[in-house]
Amino acid sequence: MQSSLHALAPARRFRWKKPLQFGLIAALGTLVFAGLGELWLALTAPPPPPPARPQAVVLVLDTSGSMMFGALSEMKRAASAYVERQNLTSARVSVVSFDSESRVDIPLSRDAAAIKAAIDNLHVGGSTRMDLGLKDAIA
Repeated sequence: MQSSLHALAPARRFRWKKPLQFGLIAALGTLVFAGLGELWLALTAPPPPPPARPQAVVLVLDTSGSMMFGALSEMKRAASAYVERQNLTSARVSVVSFDSESRVDIPLSRDAAAIKAAIDNLHVGGSTRMDLGLKDAIA
């Protein structure tokens, strides 16, 4: 008989106090730990990378007799394309050519037009003395 009375009893009212407390505590905990996480990330973040160091590039170009029959013009195109791709605000480029002798066609410069003009003025001649070109490039 008791079970039938239980079925006829009015429904209990839902109590909001406990779920509301649980929700507020959970939200507060999330906020606190999110703040601690942000603080941890700020304290353990790696330092920013150092600024790019200026570069000095020396193009040592072969102008010996072996560069005849189109090889010199192909090298000129490649060297000019290289200069066009460089950020000449942080890099300087020089051109040294060699055949029987070595020449510094343009010292380190940021002037793209002058560098490309020096490349365009290269011409074929003499034998291959790469050692002289490398000495001038290092100097």
